[in-house]
Amino acid sequence: LKRWKLTDIDIGGLTKWEAYNIAQEDIFRATYTDAAPWTVVRANDKLRAPLNAMRAVLSGIDYAGKDASIAAAPDPLIVGSGPAFFATE
Repeated sequence: LKRWKLTDIDIGGLTKWEAYNIAQEDIFRATYTDAAPWTVVRANDKLRAPLNAMRAVLSGIDYAGKDASIAAAPDPLIVGSGPAFFATE
């Protein structure tokens, strides 16, 4: 069992969680372009998030010996891009 040590800054940050999320979404929308798109990995599932992040990288790059069964496309509910993906939570 872990015992968390929260500072005053941590506690203050908790009260601003919604504002942080809104600011993050605003930044994604303002800086997303076709030339430089964001790839977002929803990390609510600590097991599937890293697996799907690796799949996103491996499936997006061509390399010798690429195994399509391993470098499969990521789960579209976890990894996505663009304004439509940001709107679906």
